[in-house]
Amino acid sequence: MKTNKTFRELCKEAKAAPTPLKALISKAMEATGKNERTVRNWAAGAVRPGKGDIEALAKALDAEPDTLF
Repeated sequence: MKTNKTFRELCKEAKAAPTPLKALISKAMEATGKNERTVRNWAAGAVRPGKGDIEALAKALDAEPDTLF
């Protein structure tokens, strides 16, 4: 199906689309109830989440808790 959008509009939409990392961060935020800064600190290795958060992440990501952190 052809679009009636301009190239500029298509680029703007593509820029606004979530990246795989942003989607993962959002999923982690939703699973744990933590804010974006906290989750990004976990990703950077600056802070280690508590046991409950690790278990919630493991369940949401279908991963083993022992291997996440």
